[in-house]
Amino acid sequence: GQRRLPPGLREKAAKAQKVARVAVRLRAVVLAMKGRDAPTIADDLGRSRRAVQQWIRWYNTEGLDALCDAPRSGQPRKLT
Repeated sequence: GQRRLPPGLREKAAKAQKVARVAVRLRAVVLAMKGRDAPTIADDLGRSRRAVQQWIRWYNTEGLDALCDAPRSGQPRKLT
């Protein structure tokens, strides 16, 4: 069967995932500032063109804080 991560390690893994998501979004914005277009950025980062466009739109309208994950309602996802 699958082994579960110890509670402390689970939280660290979840935080690392969150930081990684923000880092990808920030990288997309930086590449856009350097003149790259959304399809090229999406290919480079392995994400969809629409996601890249959304991140750039968030940055343009709300600034750097918009790239961070917003709190979500409901029970947090479980890592196993």
